[in-house]
Amino acid sequence: MFWLQSKQERRSCSRCQGAAEPCSDCADARPISKPRPRSGLAGLPPKDKGTWASLRRLWELAKPLVSGGVEVVKRDPLQVGFLFVVILRLFGARVESGWRGVLFRSGRASRVLEPGFHWLVPWFWRVRTIRSRSVTIDLPGQSVLSVDGIVYEVDSTLVFRVVDPLRALVAVDRLRPACAVVTAVAVQELVRGRSRTQLQSCSEDLDRDLARILEPRLESWGVLVERAGFTRFAPCERSTRLTQLEVRAAERERVYRGFVAAGLHGVAGLAMLGAEAPMGRAALRARRAGTRHALGRHFAGARQARI
Repeated sequence: MFWLQSKQERRSCSRCQGAAEPCSDCADARPISKPRPRSGLAGLPPKDKGTWASLRRLWELAKPLVSGGVEVVKRDPLQVGFLFVVILRLFGARVESGWRGVLFRSGRASRVLEPGFHWLVPWFWRVRTIRSRSVTIDLPGQSVLSVDGIVYEVDSTLVFRVVDPLRALVAVDRLRPACAVVTAVAVQELVRGRSRTQLQSCSEDLDRDLARILEPRLESWGVLVERAGFTRFAPCERSTRLTQLEVRAAERERVYRGFVAAGLHGVAGLAMLGAEAPMGRAALRARRAGTRHALGRHFAGARQARI
């Protein structure tokens, strides 16, 4: 079949106006228009024809499987849905808000994952998650000895946040217990290097010093210290009793020196203060004699005052 020309070109020649084919003069003088592309397999190149045929054969093979799958879904939708969730969980991992994930490829840490769903290669890729929001640790009470020998009962707290999930999961085994241990050691170091006067001066300075000690130690684990301080800081019961005894002894010593300056015998002065005399019978007899002597002088002075 010849190449088709437009109607205007065919009508321009009177000799071939009604003929099925153009004459020799019209065919040589006027350009021939291009054929229109044809749809379907006939209009495709040979390579595309083979690809289209392969896809059609593949669809013919997969059509029974697709129809069978649709029938299974209609018959048991719950089981199919459960199977779909299992496959989705096997080929992906979900990271929730407030958490960060670390992707391990064949056991090696690769990159940090943001919250959302991430596709995985089963059995070769694995995701571990860690909290990215602030975490508070309340340490149990511990007894710490100061420079001047006073035992303090200390309760401390730590507020931290993970800023580098990769180091937090790789550099340390268990982050939370490790932070608790480091904080306890820092509290021991802080209290042991100070006296009672320094420890009782200002609590804000102690909190600031504790945070300054913890920051470089926890930074290597990808942790940022937001706050560290003491919730309870007081001497233990025995230390308090010893401190009170020290004050009472100083007060009694001052009163005793006043008695001695007034002319009262030493043992009598101790008896007046209610202090314990030296042990033994002789000491007890001396204490009684001193008490009688002091009482006699007291009553004698009272009689003279009446006269």
